Amino acid sequence: MKIVLVVGASGTGKDSLLRSARSYYKHDSRFCFARRFVTRPPDENEDNYYIDRAGFLILKNHGYFLAEWEAYGNLYGIPWSACEAAQGSTLFCSVSRTAIRGVEKQFDSVTTLQITARAEMLQERLEKRARENAASIEKRIARAKELCHARDLILFDNSPPLSLTTVSFIDMLPKLVMEKADYSFNKMGFTENLPSLRTACLVE
Repeated sequence: MKIVLVVGASGTGKDSLLRSARSYYKHDSRFCFARRFVTRPPDENEDNYYIDRAGFLILKNHGYFLAEWEAYGNLYGIPWSACEAAQGSTLFCSVSRTAIRGVEKQFDSVTTLQITARAEMLQERLEKRARENAASIEKRIARAKELCHARDLILFDNSPPLSLTTVSFIDMLPKLVMEKADYSFNKMGFTENLPSLRTACLVE
């Protein structure tokens, strides 16, 4: 089974992209989108299972999660049942960069898709959310500039308007589920910049 890990700092628009892709491909058997267990209620762009901290820890101690992590005081987990649901499909999981290495140790075919955005765009989006103070926002922006450590890493720039990038993101995903993809296709371009690093970019 192939797994695509989707990562991205807050404000990059990762959840908005995934929500659109999940809706677009909901009847396509090639795609399976994992639902996370999270110890906070989901926002409008997320499709998580809410669970309290005590319940999460019980599941964790019983080996319920194939990947789990903690971020900003909340616990997140991808259940093993997602793999069962994804038999014959490519499994897409929204995870933290800290979970990448653990998944790669358990599965051979793992691609990491890192969603990025320009610093000024991140700041604007995070300030609009009004969830954090200036110091916390600055920390998030600095972390967002760091490339993930992954065996096979693809970067997707989500700085342009979401109306454009959503179309490009949806068009790109079928290329990731193919065994031998042709990375030359309309609206998106892949360029070999570094070993195991492919960059997705909008083409004028």
